[in-house]
Amino acid sequence: MNKTVGSILAALLIATAATSTAIDEILPPAAAGGTSPFLFASRDAVLMSWLEPVPNSDRVALRFARFSNGEWSEARTIAERKDFFVNSADFPSIVEDPNGVLFVHWLQ
Repeated sequence: MNKTVGSILAALLIATAATSTAIDEILPPAAAGGTSPFLFASRDAVLMSWLEPVPNSDRVALRFARFSNGEWSEARTIAERKDFFVNSADFPSIVEDPNGVLFVHWLQ
């Protein structure tokens, strides 16, 4: 697991533990090689977006999943590109407005 993804998930685990007496391990929805995670707390879930290499290609997929009721949804691909621009300050992100509409941002 990517060190950054692990750090983000540790923070999610701590936040979950603060409201519960039991601590459960939460495995990331990202596949091997996933990087640049971003978490957003919506009104009823936590959204996570990340970049993931597409097997057998030179492309990278921007993916997301929703954590609610103690589990991650199936990961979904938002976009696949060769030219995502990513560094420690510029990374893809996902947010949800009060009406449940998702907005995604990335640089290229």
